[in-house]
Amino acid sequence: MITYTGDTEGRVFVIDGKKKKPLDPARTIGLYPNVEFEWGNKGLSHGEVRLAVAILRHALGNDADAIKFYQRYKFRVIAELPKGGPFVITKEQVEAVIADIRSVEAESASARAAVAREPAPVANERGAGIGWSKINEG
Repeated sequence: MITYTGDTEGRVFVIDGKKKKPLDPARTIGLYPNVEFEWGNKGLSHGEVRLAVAILRHALGNDADAIKFYQRYKFRVIAELPKGGPFVITKEQVEAVIADIRSVEAESASARAAVAREPAPVANERGAGIGWSKINEG
């Protein structure tokens, strides 16, 4: 099992079985490349961006998905970790969060499509105030 662990000194490691190595900070992606890892700041620090991107890049295996999902992952997971405290996240937990995000995207895509098929509301001046009606309604 692969786990991502953070310590109280701001270091983050990947543990795969008995192998422990520092998490690659994914500086080549270009999102705040000179910032160190941070967590637990409610999503307000660039260090949380760096950590979310690095964990996603490692867990998902590609830069495109890391960039696509890092904001939502940052707010759902990284921001909620204990500030400056130790943490452990499994690769399976990362994958489960991303699967949930993908599911929400699929659900909202169908809702957006349904809304797009509806005529847009139009404001009509009717005497004492503004009323709303759909296009093609008298």
